[in-house]
Amino acid sequence: MLRSLRSQATPETHSTHTPLVAGILLSVGNPYFLVWWATVGAALVARSLEFGVAGFLAFALAHWTCDLLWDTLLSALSFKGGRLLGPRFQKGVFGVCGTGLILFGGRFLIEGTLHLLG
Repeated sequence: MLRSLRSQATPETHSTHTPLVAGILLSVGNPYFLVWWATVGAALVARSLEFGVAGFLAFALAHWTCDLLWDTLLSALSFKGGRLLGPRFQKGVFGVCGTGLILFGGRFLIEGTLHLLG
């Protein structure tokens, strides 16, 4: 990520999938998505079932509506954001995120090593 900052062009990706298919694949392939539904999501579903089928349907409708709105916002921002804010801003975001990944990775390695030695 940080190496790509030196190039003049911002990296573009081309996919044969539609945004909908890409979103589904990203969600299903995300381990945190599965962990969330196995823990918090399962508890919310169980709680909604206390109100019967109507409670579950209300929960599902509200949850899916919020997901749709949130994902639409994120999709629009990620698609139009680079053009709207410009390549300089996009490179700045990549730089901050790349630096953050290096710092978090370094901290993880240091704390893991200290834990193993301690």
